[in-house]
Amino acid sequence: DKSDVDDDDDDDDYEDVKERLRKIIENHGSGEEERRRIMDEVVNAIGFVGEKRHFMAYLRNKGFDAGLCKSRWAKFGKNTAGKYEYVDVKGGDSKKRFIVETNLPGEFEIARPTTRYLSLLAH
Repeated sequence: DKSDVDDDDDDDDYEDVKERLRKIIENHGSGEEERRRIMDEVVNAIGFVGEKRHFMAYLRNKGFDAGLCKSRWAKFGKNTAGKYEYVDVKGGDSKKRFIVETNLPGEFEIARPTTRYLSLLAH
């Protein structure tokens, strides 16, 4: 039955997405120490959720080269106009940039999330 094959492919794709996200989050490579310092400050600044400008200022006060970035897009076709803000932190010696989002699920809410999407958020 073809539907069984499709379900197996979907399961493989789902596991692949979970594994890729896990690797991105863990990202053990160059710049790991800087990333860990940033993550520690994110945890310390949990009260700034939703206040990105204050959060950016907090990181700057802690010695990070942080900036508030804004992205906007116009309505096109059936897609509505929108905007998004995030905090960008330049890593010290690593020459890497770190995008910091303190409330990713809140920024990209889905009206009718699937069980799989909800399970990704839970991890």
